[in-house]
Amino acid sequence: MILRSYRVRVDPAKLGLYEEFERGEGLAMVRAMDGCIACGFGPIQEQKEPTYVFFSIWKTKDALEMARATPTWKRVTGKVEKLGLALDESAEHVDIKASSGLNGMR
Repeated sequence: MILRSYRVRVDPAKLGLYEEFERGEGLAMVRAMDGCIACGFGPIQEQKEPTYVFFSIWKTKDALEMARATPTWKRVTGKVEKLGLALDESAEHVDIKASSGLNGMR
């Protein structure tokens, strides 16, 4: 399994718009992709500036890469930039070697 962690520092003036975007489009888009086991997002409590993590768990690295290559993924994720929601962002992919309670979760 692969954990994708996407960290975004959000423009404080656009927090509501960012959360609305993720609830309305981000989560639905990722959940609908083949190979997605689970996904979610939330604020990082320890950050002084509004920073969120959107996470997704995938069956395989190939499933994640196939999802990221789709026009739907590119269109939806491109809206973060178009709406000016992110002040900066980064992503990392973690190869999960062991887990508890994730198999089949969606």
